[in-house]
Amino acid sequence: MMKIDKLILTILALAVALIGPTIGNSYYMIHAENAGAQTGSTTFSASGTVTSRVGPFILVGPMFLGVTDGKVSLFIANITTVHTDATSLHKHEFTKFHQTSGQIAKLNGNNSVNITGTMNVGLNKKLNEWDQVPTKISVINGTTVSIVLNDANKSYPAPREGGPSTTALVHFSDSPQYNSTTGSKPITGLIRQFTRTETETITH
Repeated sequence: MMKIDKLILTILALAVALIGPTIGNSYYMIHAENAGAQTGSTTFSASGTVTSRVGPFILVGPMFLGVTDGKVSLFIANITTVHTDATSLHKHEFTKFHQTSGQIAKLNGNNSVNITGTMNVGLNKKLNEWDQVPTKISVINGTTVSIVLNDANKSYPAPREGGPSTTALVHFSDSPQYNSTTGSKPITGLIRQFTRTETETITH
């Protein structure tokens, strides 16, 4: 019991260390000359920390989203996952996000945007445990990120580490109460630093 108690305290300390710096976001607005007015930025980035709860699991880890000219240049997250009783410790990696063809990611006036595409969801350093998972990334008010997986129509083999033969959707939902229409339970995070480049008309 003492070992479990110490592990729980260590995880809580890690969560506090990661979540603490997210309080009080930093914003950087870069203005450039442009002949025409622009209503929202298509070049921006958000970095922060996943701080979520899915069923019996706590999810904590760094994430980064970079968008250039409306296209996702990079989206990554490295998440440590553990039961609330300090068992079943493992990791997930989100990599290789491919944006939906023809979609332009553009912030609205509230620094919010929805971006759809596919990405690989890893398990304990196997980066493609679930590959090309349909994904929606949402930036909300420049302060929060939400990640929803929806691969209800895909089938994957059981992970080598054991456990059920399952999809990423089931794995990130309050199984078995997941929703195959709307997708997984949102994996949420706090944005610590939000940067956008916006153009504006300058009169000489």
